[in-house]
Amino acid sequence: MAQILVDTDILIDVANNDTIAIERLANESQASTLTVSIITVMELTVRCRNKTELQA
Repeated sequence: MAQILVDTDILIDVANNDTIAIERLANESQASTLTVSIITVMELTVRCRNKTELQA
């Protein structure tokens, strides 16, 4: 199965309920494994303003 590296921008769009990004990831996940890099994890962690956002 192919892997797709999902960028921070896409995950932010999904978090903001962007239907195009959500549908695209849903479609891609049918044929591929979605992955994120440790850099993306850190970018999202730093972006969080508080512990509640971090846990979401």
